[in-house]
Amino acid sequence: FWKLCLMAILIVSAFVVAIVLLSANLSSSSSSDINLPIEPNDAPTSFPTYVITTFPTNKPSLKPSSQSDKEYIAMQRGILEQYYIETDGENSWYTPENWLNDEVSVCKWYGCECNNIDIDIITSFDTPGMLNPQQVPTVIGMLSKLEVLTIDGGSFVGTLPSELFRLHQLKRMTVISTMEGMLPSEIGELRSLEYLELRENRFDGQIPTELGLLQSLTYLDISDHEYFTEATIPSEIGNLSSLTIINMYHNGLRGKIPTELFGLTSLEQLNLSQNSLSGSLHVSLESALLRELDLSENALTGMIPGALSSLKSLEVLKMQYNKLSSIEPGLLSNGNETLSSHLSTISLHLNKINYLPTNYVRLPLLSYINLSFNKIEGKLPMFQNVAQIDLNANKFTGSIPTEYGLLGNLTRLVLDFNLGITGTVPTELMECDKLSLISLHDTGISGNITFCDSLGENLVVRVPDVSMCVEECLCRCQTLF
Repeated sequence: FWKLCLMAILIVSAFVVAIVLLSANLSSSSSSDINLPIEPNDAPTSFPTYVITTFPTNKPSLKPSSQSDKEYIAMQRGILEQYYIETDGENSWYTPENWLNDEVSVCKWYGCECNNIDIDIITSFDTPGMLNPQQVPTVIGMLSKLEVLTIDGGSFVGTLPSELFRLHQLKRMTVISTMEGMLPSEIGELRSLEYLELRENRFDGQIPTELGLLQSLTYLDISDHEYFTEATIPSEIGNLSSLTIINMYHNGLRGKIPTELFGLTSLEQLNLSQNSLSGSLHVSLESALLRELDLSENALTGMIPGALSSLKSLEVLKMQYNKLSSIEPGLLSNGNETLSSHLSTISLHLNKINYLPTNYVRLPLLSYINLSFNKIEGKLPMFQNVAQIDLNANKFTGSIPTEYGLLGNLTRLVLDFNLGITGTVPTELMECDKLSLISLHDTGISGNITFCDSLGENLVVRVPDVSMCVEECLCRCQTLF
């Protein structure tokens, strides 16, 4: 019996030792030789980030970081040093003031600004001007806390690096240089942008529709690009409900003006001048805050909408140098009633307008109107209140209304090249003591001008023939040529 018990104890002990040895061997193998695949549920939920610690030669050295302010400041310093090296700041910059000076905060390096100078985190960077234009260093895209970026002065060439569109805290971006290529669609990733100014570059291709993703944008200026000759205005810009100013002039843009632009309820200024925009104009009354509308120097056709006078905030209307054929009733008057309009400037010269829908312009705040170089027929219109009237090079007929003498603020009256205007110069004009110019060259006006001395000493009278002026007025009279 005792022999059997002893044998059982030995067998159990041997079994336990074997299990212990096997466990130790498996543990060693799993830590050194065995690479198990990571299942989806076992995948890491976070990855280490890195900061630049030095820029010894070409590439920065990296180390893991939690991106605390202290570590970001160290990385930021390295980025700026790298930027200085890549752009040859020592020899190429106009003003390298304070750069790489260990005794001066980076907030005081030329072109750098901080919201809080005590923290030394740069939030605004204005690229220093350089003697020799070069590529924009991609390292700028690592300044992740930038809120304002300005690339100005023609110091850079080439394309905009995609790294710039990773600056997701950017609120203001200005690029006024000679950048080339297509405007990247990645610009739509800058969702915090409030101000975007891209002027005097050489961008070509199309304007990206992704601009419509910048919902915080209040100011948009894409102007002075001579190679946008095939581009159109994206209707997606009409999604930007916070926009107050749109400047897209001098680009050579084609196509129609998207009606969506007039649905922007916060819009105050729209300048699409000096392009090749075509088609007719459709205005929505939703643009109640629109103060200035400049569509001059395009190829617009059709009728000028009368609804423009219903935009209660509209002060300046410029549509000269187009192919517009008529003015819709309601723009200049509302029958016998004065319009409740703020229009002060109307420039419609150099179109193909052949008649006015009213003989009385009833705009109480109007100070300047230019309808010259059209084909307008009929009698000269009367005005409720105006300072400068330019109606030259039309087909007006009849005499100069004596009511012009009631325009107490009148300073300029230009009626040249209207052979159908006849009669004499009404003496009532002597009541306009602010008059500085009366221009009647190439009209059918006759008779003598006798009231020069009754008006201001700076008055100039342009007449078909100086013999029309009596001796007292000769010093004021001149011919156009």
